[in-house]
Amino acid sequence: MANGKQAESVKKQTRPAGTEPNIGEEGCGDFYLLEVAPITEFKAFRYHAVGESQHIIRLAGQRSNGEWEDQAWIISKRAAHMEDHFLKADTKQAQQILDIYGPAHHVEGDVFIRKLRKEAK
Repeated sequence: MANGKQAESVKKQTRPAGTEPNIGEEGCGDFYLLEVAPITEFKAFRYHAVGESQHIIRLAGQRSNGEWEDQAWIISKRAAHMEDHFLKADTKQAQQILDIYGPAHHVEGDVFIRKLRKEAK
């Protein structure tokens, strides 16, 4: 995770090509997208499944200086839900992500953006 914070129980693995999650532009997908940095800041991307259930996926972006950082988190609708235009965790792993990057405000469809907390800067 960015900012040197790493959950102890997190396992990472690269997802096989062609297995990208279904994120609905109109809210009908299977996953929510929590954007933590603008996509334009990165030149390459890599998916990593987090945990054993694969309900959470990290989208890492490579910056022009070669460093990899979080660009987005993809969270299954089984691990979170939308409430009052905010993303709310239903699992411990989803709560870990929102503790660092939340609160996550709804933009459109299944897309959320973070409101960076002071301690995560």
